[in-house]
Amino acid sequence: MPSAGSVSVKRRKKIGYVPQDTNSNKDFPITVLDVVLTGLEGDRKRFFSYSKEEKIQAEQKLELTGVKEFAKKKIGALSGGQRQRVIIARSLMSEPELLLLDEPTSNIDPNGQQEIFELLKTLNKDLSLAVVSHDISLLLGYASKVAYINRTITMHSVEEAHKLSQREGHFCEVELINEILGKTKRGCQC
Repeated sequence: MPSAGSVSVKRRKKIGYVPQDTNSNKDFPITVLDVVLTGLEGDRKRFFSYSKEEKIQAEQKLELTGVKEFAKKKIGALSGGQRQRVIIARSLMSEPELLLLDEPTSNIDPNGQQEIFELLKTLNKDLSLAVVSHDISLLLGYASKVAYINRTITMHSVEEAHKLSQREGHFCEVELINEILGKTKRGCQC
């Protein structure tokens, strides 16, 4: 495992990004379809001037993310989970090979969180995903690898983590992390 180095991104256009906060500018009078269209690459001489093909592409991304029915609604009228799906659709407009997501389920109810991760599982069939999350129990249900970061980075196979968590017949994030990191084997108080 490398302990130092740098990362150089040569094909920036092949990376999509989904920010954590989808609650900003909820009062901005923009439709869901227009939000998705803003994910198109390139310089535009006229803002909100899109071709028929681009609009069809945006509708396809909305359908893929399960929010096509809201295309003509104002973005502020949607729930947090629905807005997050719109932002994911926007990030897909550039046809990325890698999708970076920062806390994609923050401020979303448990059912909405599960729906977002089910969507990500589907998207992961065609593109690579990197998700930042503090919700380890939810993440372990979907990820194949987990990087634990606390001053250093430790990589784990999720299969290994599942074997450890099932040994005792219950799941405790703290106990699992401690056992994986080899720090303690004390009992869980959950």
